[in-house]
Amino acid sequence: MTDNQFDLLAGLMRMTSQPILTAARLVLIAGERQADAAREAGCKPNNLARAVAQLREAHEKLQQAYRNA
Repeated sequence: MTDNQFDLLAGLMRMTSQPILTAARLVLIAGERQADAAREAGCKPNNLARAVAQLREAHEKLQQAYRNA
């Protein structure tokens, strides 16, 4: 996932929590482990895991939709 894709998905999904967004970006773009990213950004690991799963699912669905178009 690129920075632009991340920003678009987060905006479309109306994710507004800065700590979650920061940690999710570290996981999905920089490749950090979720536990490390949560600690660094100051958010709860379970909240981060949920956000990362939602962003990954949305990203995969959009990729699939464009492949089938």
